Amino acid sequence: ERFTDTMANLDAAVTRAGTGQSLAALPETGEVHALISKIQSIVTQCVTRDECAISIAQRVFKRLYDNDRRLPVEASLAVLENVKDVCKKMVKELTTWVMYQTDDARKYHQEITAGFLRSRLVNLSEFDSHLAKGMDNGRNSSALELATHIARVCIIQERCVTSSDMYSTLEQLGKICSRPKA
Repeated sequence: ERFTDTMANLDAAVTRAGTGQSLAALPETGEVHALISKIQSIVTQCVTRDECAISIAQRVFKRLYDNDRRLPVEASLAVLENVKDVCKKMVKELTTWVMYQTDDARKYHQEITAGFLRSRLVNLSEFDSHLAKGMDNGRNSSALELATHIARVCIIQERCVTSSDMYSTLEQLGKICSRPKA
């Protein structure tokens, strides 16, 4: 399958480029960017475009958490962004996959989840509501740490999402912080 070959070539190109590197630091005309774009063209050539896009996205999503080095994660997110541009159902699917993972280490992975938000690969309103509830009034430390990370990195530092995008999460964080300590 062309996708499998292209992903294998992308993995090799990422390794050659250096996995600690940033995707933005690589030349846009370079091999890594070309292979990411090639995956989008593979999807556009499929007869059943949405099914093909979702199948590819599932495979990329599953492997996204296998290597949490910077460049492999950024390359995988870029592949998902390109596939999203071809398949409008993608955001709905990715939102569900991110929110309802059974493995908490994946579900609350700070950098990868921030990447999903940064790239607008999830429905922010749904994700915000889900994360706010997931904090369970401060009893779920993993969700609380993720919410704090998103507030610090995505809202304050990078400004890739707004406080209104994450209103429920910020409101819940505020309530937790203002609660008297026992």
